[in-house]
Amino acid sequence: MKKLINLFKLMWKFVTEEPKERTDEEWEQYFAVAEVLNRHHKRYRGYKRKRRWK
Repeated sequence: MKKLINLFKLMWKFVTEEPKERTDEEWEQYFAVAEVLNRHHKRYRGYKRKRRWK
């Protein structure tokens, strides 16, 4: 649960902060989070499609 809260804090900071003020480390964190969320979304959608047609 703590990881989820930290994830939401990171996402909120990304949305509300000015892009020029971000450091390289922060950009790397944002891209890593986006990659994980995208991978999870693709995996979940693939599962739903496979299950639907059986």
